[in-house]
Amino acid sequence: MLLSFWDIITILVVYQCFFLCIWLWYRSKSKTVFFLIAFLLTVGLDYLSSLFYATKIVFDYPQLAFIFNAFPLLSSPLIYLYVKKRTFQFQKLSPLHFLHTVPFLCLSVWIYFNYYQYSIEEQRQILETGLETSKWQLVLIVWLGNIQILMYLILSFLSLRIYAKEIRGYYANLEHINLNWLRLLLLGYSALHLLNIFESFWGVSTLVQQIYALTGLTTLLYLSLILFRGYEAAALKLERTTTIIPSENSPNEKDNNDSEKLYQTIYEEAKKLLDQPHIYTDSNLSLHLLTENLSYSERQVSQAINQEGGMNFYDFVNQKRVEATKELLIDSKMKSKNITQIMYEVGFNSKSSFNTAFKKYTGKTPSAFRKENSK
Repeated sequence: MLLSFWDIITILVVYQCFFLCIWLWYRSKSKTVFFLIAFLLTVGLDYLSSLFYATKIVFDYPQLAFIFNAFPLLSSPLIYLYVKKRTFQFQKLSPLHFLHTVPFLCLSVWIYFNYYQYSIEEQRQILETGLETSKWQLVLIVWLGNIQILMYLILSFLSLRIYAKEIRGYYANLEHINLNWLRLLLLGYSALHLLNIFESFWGVSTLVQQIYALTGLTTLLYLSLILFRGYEAAALKLERTTTIIPSENSPNEKDNNDSEKLYQTIYEEAKKLLDQPHIYTDSNLSLHLLTENLSYSERQVSQAINQEGGMNFYDFVNQKRVEATKELLIDSKMKSKNITQIMYEVGFNSKSSFNTAFKKYTGKTPSAFRKENSK
């Protein structure tokens, strides 16, 4: 049997998917990686199903024809749950999470009654003549699948955005929390989905084989990304964070007439504490470390900073660091130190974060500010 270029690409994709599943299973100790493994498994099974058709194996073994066709409906829920779990937005699976499998189960039932309830000979005949169902049903299934993937991609990006916003209420430096891996994972999956939409749109045409090949090559690149970037980024960068505290008020505090005064007091105490150099210059400063020196809970301190200061913890600390930087930049005794040295001295870890924060609060770059005030 002569294999086409598309067949070879498909075999490589299937192999790489299954290899990654086994590799991640043995290398990672995190339970979160289960969702990534399951996602890769569904991608591999989807391509394996395509390979069965491309090599015409289904005509010899018709029971293989639609055995994996419903699995793509699990891919997008799995990548969504992976993002949610990786960003600590749920701890354990609940019965409600299994509602994500409803489309998969519905399509599986539909396939059974339209194909698998028949004998082997009848199945072979169906493969030759086509399913005894209207064309609009097949089109509807394909586009409902595309809409489902799009919906989960939007939810995944929103979850990532929520987490990126929440960590600013907990950490003063964000360099140790690398979200680029999850963004790349979602962007890569989005690219694959876009190519699948093109396939659905063009259907059978002279262009479709080229799109198949492009989709396969893109999938290979996507899997290579997971292989070379995924394990280290996913296993190390986000596992070290702690659960983000809820930002809502408790019912008791909402009903407390003295809550306004309480938050004013907390905010003033937090500001006074932050004025101490050994506090704001700590590059590992977090809300947890700050509240260790206060007689209030993390949630109370976070709410006080939000309510009274009109900012999150990240801005609360870095505004102070910028003020300290300004003083050092105009200090004649600090002329021998360059801006990078001063940046580290006040607690920043990243030049990009430092420059962004400095320009946000002064409207100038650190070098321009120093030059202007050295005259």
